[in-house]
Amino acid sequence: MIKSLSLQKKCIIVLCVALVCAYMYAFNPERPMTLKIGFYTDSPWNVPYAEPYKVIDHVIDLFEEKYPYVTVTYESGIAKSEYSNWLSNQIVQAKQPDLFLVPDDDFNLLASTKVLEDLTTRIADDHLDTGNFFECAYQVGKHYDKQYALPYECNPTLMCVNRDLLHKHHIKMPEGNWTTAEFYDKCEKVTNVDAGIFGTTGYTWHYSAQADGIRLFNDNGTECYFNTSETRKAMSFILNLYKLQGQSVVTKDDFDSGNVAFVPMTLAEYRTYLPYPYRVAKYSTFNWTCIELPHNNTDYQTPVKTSLFAMSSHSHHKDLAWEFLKMLTTDADVQKELMMTSSGVSVLKSVVASEDSQFIIESDEMSENALSRDTLLSIMNHGTTLPQFKEYDDAMIYADYMVGESIRRRTIDEDLPDIQKRMENYLK
Repeated sequence: MIKSLSLQKKCIIVLCVALVCAYMYAFNPERPMTLKIGFYTDSPWNVPYAEPYKVIDHVIDLFEEKYPYVTVTYESGIAKSEYSNWLSNQIVQAKQPDLFLVPDDDFNLLASTKVLEDLTTRIADDHLDTGNFFECAYQVGKHYDKQYALPYECNPTLMCVNRDLLHKHHIKMPEGNWTTAEFYDKCEKVTNVDAGIFGTTGYTWHYSAQADGIRLFNDNGTECYFNTSETRKAMSFILNLYKLQGQSVVTKDDFDSGNVAFVPMTLAEYRTYLPYPYRVAKYSTFNWTCIELPHNNTDYQTPVKTSLFAMSSHSHHKDLAWEFLKMLTTDADVQKELMMTSSGVSVLKSVVASEDSQFIIESDEMSENALSRDTLLSIMNHGTTLPQFKEYDDAMIYADYMVGESIRRRTIDEDLPDIQKRMENYLK
């Protein structure tokens, strides 16, 4: 009996020690941990990307040096075209990364289905100065007044101008602050269909609407505004612009050949349009520059695409994931390296405003003085934030098809009431 009690006491002591050890391990903030990151290897902007791992690997080195008990891992070799499906499968299997690059067009869906962690409280508790971000970039990660992601990289749209072609036709170079009326006037003056010389290519109805600050949907996606006097005016402008070209189909190849005066181009396209040295030889036949898109008032919107990093709402290491997320997006040195390595622009005002920014732009080996830091700053400061209701991306695909077909048929003016009705039915 005595031996039995003694054995029970020993078992209890061993069990207590094991529980204490397990408790100490579980709640030890410096126990070995693994943080999983998810991203794809391609550029978010569909352009060549020579060093897809350089920035991430650098941040991992910095992070593991600061937190030596943490190992940061990622699955390499995931193509952008496969990434959304890969992430969906990870989520279904409850194996999603702690932190991940949000797939294109999936933010609204992931935020609305609570896959993403709400960062609003963490941002407030850390007194994170969100004013350091460009407003258009920061707002992209917001869903119904809550912040579910932080911006990582931006890709604004520029207006590229063939300076030599304008000079040849005695047309004054536009200033940065120019209107769509001036844009049309210069296109009309330079166009010579018989000679194969045209004003523009790639300038779509979206740009015309944004030049007037037109919002096609409300923030909740319950209303749309296609059949308004403002939208009608923007569509009419596009129709008149296209009429200048007659029956000709004008492409970017015509701009490459020096036969088009104006073409909208994203910063990523500008920086990596063709690999060196062929790129330089290609554009050596004419001088060109980049300015802001034409606009008609202070409410105009410049198209800016933004890539986002978000935290999984099911992460078991949210504090560490938050620290890694801040290092990726708010560290000026990391953001500068990203701008040097990738093809977009930093999400931080201070990085773009720095002298390093001008050096990075000039190192792209494009036409001399083609793009200035001040122009890039102005473009980013006027960036637009698109509505973020769940169905927005699909709604815009549907609207783009209808409007595009109507413009092609030259019947946009009479088609707008029907397009408005169809969009209203689509949103119900």
